[in-house]
Amino acid sequence: MATRWPIFAKNKVMEQTRDILFMAAAKFCIEKKAASESALQLHFGIGYYRASTLMSELEEAGLVGPPMGTEPRIVLFDSMLDFVRSLPKDDEEIRDAVLEEAYDLTNADIHALTV
Repeated sequence: MATRWPIFAKNKVMEQTRDILFMAAAKFCIEKKAASESALQLHFGIGYYRASTLMSELEEAGLVGPPMGTEPRIVLFDSMLDFVRSLPKDDEEIRDAVLEEAYDLTNADIHALTV
């Protein structure tokens, strides 16, 4: 159930096991403009532990803000394109993998990111 995804922390890229639902969860949070473990549980039909792990990964990647008690987390990007643009540019392999998963981007968007 897990795949290899980079974890972005303080402008350093660390290779760790990342949930295969990471990009789908990122897209879901951006579309809903809010992020919570319970929303991920309901949408993807997963348990709390997996939803919590996904939320931690989203926070480490800089997509969502820190926990705010019982309130949903703030999503820090308005589109997948903005999120992908925020990823480190020095590692083409990572950006290509992310671009493959960011299926809502148009070919023009992908071309603009890779030039």
